[in-house]
Amino acid sequence: MPLPDAKPTPDKANIYDQFSNIQVRDFTRTNLDVVRTPLFLNSDSEDVMRRSLLIGQVTNQISSSGPINKSQIVAVSDASTSAATKVIFFTSGELETWHLNGLHLSLTGQSGTQTYRFGIIDPNSLDDFVYTASAAVGAATLVFDNENATMPHVSNGLALFAEITGTFTNFKAHYSLILVR
Repeated sequence: MPLPDAKPTPDKANIYDQFSNIQVRDFTRTNLDVVRTPLFLNSDSEDVMRRSLLIGQVTNQISSSGPINKSQIVAVSDASTSAATKVIFFTSGELETWHLNGLHLSLTGQSGTQTYRFGIIDPNSLDDFVYTASAAVGAATLVFDNENATMPHVSNGLALFAEITGTFTNFKAHYSLILVR
């Protein structure tokens, strides 16, 4: 059955021809990007956009109401630095929005007190927004204050960073993210 208002044989709507041999469970975000990339926001592309949205929702690659199924990342980023440099440990894709569920920073080879800064940074300009900062010995599970009560969302090529000052040999960022758009 054609979509409402769909042309009987859309000129540029070859989405089904391109992916007719892929099962729903094997369809990926990359497959969807192949279709989305050449589109323009005009009436000629409307049919392809509708089909892309439908296929994206059926294959759990697009969500219109919340987290995208099976997209959670639980990772550890290991950085060997003892200088007060901003270390980027996660960068979002251009069309992605990730929700940070939790973050824990741990150090090895430390002595004295370390100062932690955490936030979102533009990897190109290095402009940043610091969500929280704290002083601790050894490790910090970052808790957000009342002003920034919600965990941040990282989107459109922005990145998560940590900056730690003090004496230590390396640090690890343990974090959990889930794709929401």
